[in-house]
Amino acid sequence: ILLFAILSCKKHELNYIIYYQKVNEIDSIQRYANNEQLALEEYKKLFKEYEPKNGEKTEEYSRYLTLSDHYDKKNINKKSLKKLIYLLAPGAKHGWHKRYYPLFTKYGIDSLQVKQEIIDWKKKLNHTLIDSFSIAIDRDQGSRRGNYSNNFVKLMDKKNIELFKWTFENYGFPSLQKIGLTGKNGRDIHMRTFFIHYIDSKDYEFLKKKSFEYVKSGDFDPYTYAAFVDRHEGVIKGKPSIYGVYTLVEENSLDTVQVNKNRKSIGLASIDHRNKIVSDFHKSNYKRRNKNAYNNDK
Repeated sequence: ILLFAILSCKKHELNYIIYYQKVNEIDSIQRYANNEQLALEEYKKLFKEYEPKNGEKTEEYSRYLTLSDHYDKKNINKKSLKKLIYLLAPGAKHGWHKRYYPLFTKYGIDSLQVKQEIIDWKKKLNHTLIDSFSIAIDRDQGSRRGNYSNNFVKLMDKKNIELFKWTFENYGFPSLQKIGLTGKNGRDIHMRTFFIHYIDSKDYEFLKKKSFEYVKSGDFDPYTYAAFVDRHEGVIKGKPSIYGVYTLVEENSLDTVQVNKNRKSIGLASIDHRNKIVSDFHKSNYKRRNKNAYNNDK
């Protein structure tokens, strides 16, 4: 019992900034050095210590399973593939999971089973929070799209920030694995939408400190945190970008060495590395769409 308690405590205290930094290192091994087998071994070590996140565009866990399928099939099975399904499930409305149907099918999970796994995953979400944040996103978007005064917008933001405070206190961060990405109204309840609207709130410092804690716990993605901080620095303070995610000045006037150090400190890849990740991601999607269109024409 004592050993279990110690291990549980250790797992709880894992710092996901270190995880993100390691993901970026492994991504470089595969993307730049083109050493897929070494990348696979490093991913294997990483996922023994950390539960995977499969970040936006880095997609480290799906890359790990794809490499495993090619080089070391003993790493891949129904259990690991179901874990991938759950990581992709928040974007089911956008078809994030469909790219991996051939991989799932190869290991005995057909498309109907994938859909059922996603349905089962949705049932386990916190529906109290989904209801609350569905209302919150309506407040957020409705107050900005209508002909409302700035004071009314601030009032709606204040109500939503109070919801965040209550959620932090009672449930922790409203992460993708707690509430998914799609609200009851069909709108995406993306945290980025909320946070970039709170850059001039009197609760900014509280939200900045609290959200950074959730970056470290792995519940809040570092890119959204960086966008939140950068917009505050640029729009409210008129200062240069800290993380190079949002800036009001010319990019070539940024101190990229310092910016890249700042990025690494929260788990973001360097500016050039991130640009490469995004470029490769879009090229891959373009090729996939063209291939599907060709197959449909046939």
